Amino acid sequence: MIDLEIIHPDGRHQPLSVPDMCSIGKGSQCEVRLDNWRLAKEHAVRLQAAREALERIGEFADVRGVVYALRPAAAQPNSQAVEIRIESARLKPGPLPLDLRDARLHATIDSAGFELHQADAEYGESGRIHMSGRGGWSKESRWFDLTVTARDLQWSDEFIAAMPPALAGLLRGLSPQGRFDATLDRIRLVEDGGRTWEVTGGIAFRDAQLKLGLPLTEFAGDLDGVCTVFPDGQIEVDGKFFVRKGLFAGRPVERFEGLLTRGRGERWVTLRDVRGRICDGEVIAQSVRIDPQTGEYELALTLHNLSLDQFLKRGGSQDKVMRRGRLDGQVVLRGKAGDNASRSGDGRLRIRGASLLGSPVLRPVFEFRRKTNRTISDAIDRADVRFVWQGDELKLLRVDIQSRDLRLVGEGRWNLRDNTIDLTLLGAHPSHLARIPLLTDIVDLARAELVQYRVRGTIDAPRVTAEPLHSLTDPIRKLLRGGE
Repeated sequence: MIDLEIIHPDGRHQPLSVPDMCSIGKGSQCEVRLDNWRLAKEHAVRLQAAREALERIGEFADVRGVVYALRPAAAQPNSQAVEIRIESARLKPGPLPLDLRDARLHATIDSAGFELHQADAEYGESGRIHMSGRGGWSKESRWFDLTVTARDLQWSDEFIAAMPPALAGLLRGLSPQGRFDATLDRIRLVEDGGRTWEVTGGIAFRDAQLKLGLPLTEFAGDLDGVCTVFPDGQIEVDGKFFVRKGLFAGRPVERFEGLLTRGRGERWVTLRDVRGRICDGEVIAQSVRIDPQTGEYELALTLHNLSLDQFLKRGGSQDKVMRRGRLDGQVVLRGKAGDNASRSGDGRLRIRGASLLGSPVLRPVFEFRRKTNRTISDAIDRADVRFVWQGDELKLLRVDIQSRDLRLVGEGRWNLRDNTIDLTLLGAHPSHLARIPLLTDIVDLARAELVQYRVRGTIDAPRVTAEPLHSLTDPIRKLLRGGE
């Protein structure tokens, strides 16, 4: 028997005992409030069927405050649906098995599917998730069409593992960290011999990190678009991104925007039409490609009017003369994330308005030159650097530094692993250097004041030696002519 207490509209309480198998009410507005699942399972056949239908949506536990109401089925006028309200439960949705807490749910269920009027739940430390939508099922298939809004979620291994396997693999390759909000206008899942996912909407990152070949850290920004996961595990992505501020390879960026795409069956995630601000200047990326599975990346950047100080990541404690200088150039780089030895590439850089005193490498050269000319200017009119990137080493194919009173031409190597440099520079007054390759007489060379500087040691404290040149070898002539 089931012992019930009926509360009438006029406030009267009526105790009633009914058999285990019974119908409750005659109309469509009869509601039953229960303390938990177990009572429904043991004592109400119709409600048990509703529970089994509800569990197609996900796994429920610790259910409290359940209200059932019989309603006419919208799609089947001659049958009944069950409207269910749950005040509190733990829920693991079937499509995305996240451990949700304090889930509050309002749904209508019939034999063919459900309408989720509203579901709210807690996730993680402080996250909140809101869902609504519809779904349906048959013996052969199942589908869901949901709208999801999430606030203050955090990227974690558990969260990524709950994604479809192919999408989880993509995310692991990009290694997201930090917090985010999500507004997903549509999450559609169709199971019909395989699973097809389509997700439309946007994610707002806060204090986040991503691996885009080189690390993007401490950034805030948005990613909007469509992601489709096909039954064969292939992924198609078509979106756009905007980074309001952050650090790219440790350098400040802002207003970074472009398109993010990945075609079905393609290996690479590609960033297109990328432009923005970096190091107080402008950057345009002709191409950025990342393979999330292997960590390999390729990028080609054009730089314009960057702060030299920020590009070299020098600290802010130096005086103003140390922070002068602007940078232009092109850089091509390939490699594998986390494997510096795999890096390769090349580039050309031009520096304007810097100071010979602003570089620990050039400062000793300037001070040596000032011993013979106290009026020499430290201002650099232009410095051109052409390089090849090979693993942990930059091979400086040509360095050409021009100022009013001094021109330096050279080549060398910069070891990025231990931050050491080995650089050879030939220096003379600009009016002399252009014609030196044509000279052969020792007296003419002496008059030209051609000096060879060797710079060796760490970037911060190199050792410099200098000696006059009294003869020109073929390699030196080639260097003075520009490597031709």
